[in-house]
Amino acid sequence: MTDAEWVVVRPLLPVPGWLRGRGGQPEAYCHRAMLDAMHYLVDKRDQVAGDAG
Repeated sequence: MTDAEWVVVRPLLPVPGWLRGRGGQPEAYCHRAMLDAMHYLVDKRDQVAGDAG
């Protein structure tokens, strides 16, 4: 994900409860890293589906 894409996407994500003072633990993973991983998986799925067709 580019920095320009991240600037657009970040405000759309919910604020974690621990940042709002609602308790809980900080997340173990960065939101940006999780979105990059999902993008990677979807991209690979599309490549495999395209090869099968």
